[in-house]
Amino acid sequence: FNINPLKEYESFQLIEKYDSICPTKVGANLIRDIKENFQQTKELLGNPFLVSLIYSTYTYNKDIPSNKVTFYEEIYSALFKRHDLSKDGWTRPKKSKLDIQQFKIIIRQLAFDTAIVGTIVYTDSEILNYINVAKQKCPGIEFNSVDFLDDLLSSVPLFQRDGSKIKWAHKSLQDYFAADFIAFNSRKEEIIERIYKSERDGFLNMLELFYELDYKTFRKIILQSLLSDFINHFENSYSEIKDIPIEQLNERKAKTFEIQTVFVKPDKNKPMVSYFDFVTEKFPQLQIQRKRAIMIGGESVLIVCSYNYKRRIIEMLGSKQLAYITNKYDK
Repeated sequence: FNINPLKEYESFQLIEKYDSICPTKVGANLIRDIKENFQQTKELLGNPFLVSLIYSTYTYNKDIPSNKVTFYEEIYSALFKRHDLSKDGWTRPKKSKLDIQQFKIIIRQLAFDTAIVGTIVYTDSEILNYINVAKQKCPGIEFNSVDFLDDLLSSVPLFQRDGSKIKWAHKSLQDYFAADFIAFNSRKEEIIERIYKSERDGFLNMLELFYELDYKTFRKIILQSLLSDFINHFENSYSEIKDIPIEQLNERKAKTFEIQTVFVKPDKNKPMVSYFDFVTEKFPQLQIQRKRAIMIGGESVLIVCSYNYKRRIIEMLGSKQLAYITNKYDK
């Protein structure tokens, strides 16, 4: 089983419920701003907890941040300084006694350590062990680990208790703090190169956040490598084809960079939709982007295209309207 994301109108209903108990009524203005900046907030609106963070942040700043990093920075500040909406300005005390910067230093280390091993859910003993390790790696910051965990669950709720387990309230919070840790690390070039070469899908959002935090390093390590790979693909693929116009050949080269394609010849007696399911089950590792049936030699052939890791990074960069990435052939 899984929980479907909120629909847009459900997110707005949730905002209106928050507004009903908040002394400062910001719901109507927030909904208006979300509608005007929908693409900016679309991926956040499906999660009730993130909707609550959008609302909490908006009560402080009265605007929606222009990029992800600013959004998460404001979320952290709002959570750390937050007031209980139902208790007219009552501020939750911090058991760890850490200030906002000390707390962030520890949570950044914790986020990086857990992101590298790819975990977001823990037992109490596991998360306390991670907190103890983070404490050892950040000398000069003294606190009780149990008190810090209590803060993470209540006064600065970056984590949630789910039955007998404790988990990050949302993986994107882990991604942000881990990216922030890397951006301020003296070995950031080495770390980012290893993350990039791992080709783990779980790092994609972290890399996007790192792009916003440290474009210079991102360009040096990742963008240079991507462009080099693309040039190599463009210059060496389809070299045996001579009878296709150069513009069509260039289009083919651009469209096939870091894309895996599966061709299936269906049985005429089975519905085509069953083959879509077959490919999904047969190749679970594929991140399927496009699938369609075409006619070849009078027979139907199913084509399924999957964007590989590097291609999805390019798609992310393309969404930022950078001059060196265009959608010339995206038709």
